[in-house]
Formats: sequence, C-alpha cells, structure tokens
Amino acid sequence: MSTLTTSTETQDTQESLNEYEQERVPEHRLLGWRHFMGSYSGEHVAGTEFVIGAAFVSWGASTFDILMGL
Repeated sequence: MSTLTTSTETQDTQESLNEYEQERVPEHRLLGWRHFMGSYSGEHVAGTEFVIGAAFVSWGASTFDILMGL
C-alpha cells in the first residue's frame, strides 16, 4: 500500500476542511436553536463559572458561603 497521496486526495482533503467557506450552507446542514444554545452556553457559561469561582475563593469565601448564596 502506498503512503503517497495524489493531488486529488489532497484537494478533497482541503475541500472538506473548508467545506462552506465560499458558499451558502445548505438547509439540511443547518442546526437548530437547541444546538446553538448548547454550544453558546458551553463556551460562555463554563468560563464565567471558573472566573467567578476563583474570585470567590481568592476573596475568602467558604464552601458554605457559596452554596448558601446560590
């Protein structure tokens, strides 16, 4: 089996990496609002929790204080 790639294979790989860079995404490939909300909250909420949690600890808040505040 050859480990060399042909120019067609390389071109196919490049096209799959930039799948919709220069064209409109087809309707069947679009994801719904639930996926958007999950992605958005996963990116933004987790980072905020880590920053706020570290700030509370550095300010001397105990576990009891944090749980009672929630």
